[in-house]
Amino acid sequence: RHLLLASLVLALVVLGSAPANADISLKEVPTVEVPALDIEALNLDDIERDRNGLAPRYAVPEPVTITPITHGRWTKMNSETAVWRLRTRCKNAISMNYGFSRWLVPVGGEMRIYNMDRTHRIRAFTIDDIQDTGVLWTPAVAGNDVIIEITCALEDRWMVEQEVELSSINPGYRGF
Repeated sequence: RHLLLASLVLALVVLGSAPANADISLKEVPTVEVPALDIEALNLDDIERDRNGLAPRYAVPEPVTITPITHGRWTKMNSETAVWRLRTRCKNAISMNYGFSRWLVPVGGEMRIYNMDRTHRIRAFTIDDIQDTGVLWTPAVAGNDVIIEITCALEDRWMVEQEVELSSINPGYRGF
């Protein structure tokens, strides 16, 4: 009986110390899958681009129109905080980066981007990253299965829904 009680207390301590964003499995986050890359055709095209003196590329843009209203999932973290998550995947990409045609988060809000196994992430984007143009391009995240996560005050969710639009998912096929 004491062993059962001790196990229960330990489980509560462990659960209580879990990160705030561990409330749902990342595998349950709605996913946008972009088509697999034709690596052979891209390599042949890159040879031709090099011959013509064009700048090298590392990714192929996939145009999309995604907002927190149309895709992803909102989760209420507590009585004051909400988080929106979207999972993007490209079967044979080695990295992913993103272009936002509209990007505005409220004071205190932030966007994090990380791969599914959390071995690579880029710094958080905050109000300090807002550009006059409203556009945001992110650095690449290693991996082909990536989470975009925006956290904000529950009362500011409307702003994220109106002012964030992902317009390009860019699966990478070679290094820099």
